Amino acid sequence: MKTLVLDFRTAGNAKVKVKVADAKDGLTLDAVKAAADKLMPVLVSTAGEGLASLEQASVVTTSTEILA
Repeated sequence: MKTLVLDFRTAGNAKVKVKVADAKDGLTLDAVKAAADKLMPVLVSTAGEGLASLEQASVVTTSTEILA
């Protein structure tokens, strides 16, 4: 399973992490930045601060091995 992980910073320099399950194959940095730009105006931190910038974007791939 692939998960898109977006790390944002607020105006107060707090970290906010957003995880999107089942990320598409072949995501590009430009596509992720465009999507993040749409998310930033509508998301706030738990302290109520708006998001100021996208700090990092990564795709995390996990697998499950059934043992029994």
